[in-house]
Amino acid sequence: MAVPKVNSSHTRTSSLPSSSHPTLGKVEDYLHLVKSWEVASPRSTTCGSFCSGFRNLIELFLCMDEFLQMPLSQQFLQQKESHVSQVMDDFLILLDVCGMVKDSLVQMREQLQGLSSLFRRRESSFHESIAFYRGIRRRMKKDMTKCLSLLKSMRSQTSAVRGDDHEVVGSILCDVKDSTVSTFELLVQMISGHKRSASVLSKLRSIGSRRCEKNEDEVGENEIERVDEALRALYACTSSEGERKNEVQIAERRMVDLELCLRETEAELDTMFRCLIKARVFLLNALTAC
Repeated sequence: MAVPKVNSSHTRTSSLPSSSHPTLGKVEDYLHLVKSWEVASPRSTTCGSFCSGFRNLIELFLCMDEFLQMPLSQQFLQQKESHVSQVMDDFLILLDVCGMVKDSLVQMREQLQGLSSLFRRRESSFHESIAFYRGIRRRMKKDMTKCLSLLKSMRSQTSAVRGDDHEVVGSILCDVKDSTVSTFELLVQMISGHKRSASVLSKLRSIGSRRCEKNEDEVGENEIERVDEALRALYACTSSEGERKNEVQIAERRMVDLELCLRETEAELDTMFRCLIKARVFLLNALTAC
């Protein structure tokens, strides 16, 4: 993928200017691109937009891997063992979060497939299955709350690390980790339905505005919420057979859209998981090479 040309206003105290080191320039460009995605992310981020966000983040990790292979980077890694160990620990937490999020999305998709099968067979007794799905969603939200706590803990640790070191390599490691944490925070909040925290909102701005009028497929902030709302309405529907049939059709359309988005997001999370493992192994090898 060609590196986008981005003019970043972010400056560093460093003896390694990006103008004379193209690899560092690529890292800076992708850092800016990822942060721009976070800032421009609308208040109601969709599953589809996260695929784009994770692709940029994955490219950032690839550029960081190349940057960390430079001699000056290797020297820093070997001299700052405590700093590198902290980043490795954080990457391990991110691996746990990534795995938990992926498992939740897979479980959601599998349950949706079961519901879709019931709808296609025009089974009338699907209330029990909808209730089961809603129970899974409640447990999922609890798991996502745990993920948010883990991500929040990494933010406080980052501040302490930054205060001790202003080297460019250390800053790059912290910036990449921070961007990864922010991206996962947004994804987890979308899955759980949590409102964005004040710390995240202070860094992000909402673009665009809500439409005054919404049709049936625009209700809800994202694909997950639209399905939740459709199933909630269908579960509570006590109207005529014709109206219930209409509710089923609405739910089916939204479930198809969500299943496609979940598959795409799962694929990006798989790649992200491998990037985190590779980065952590590289840092471990750098420490043991001393």
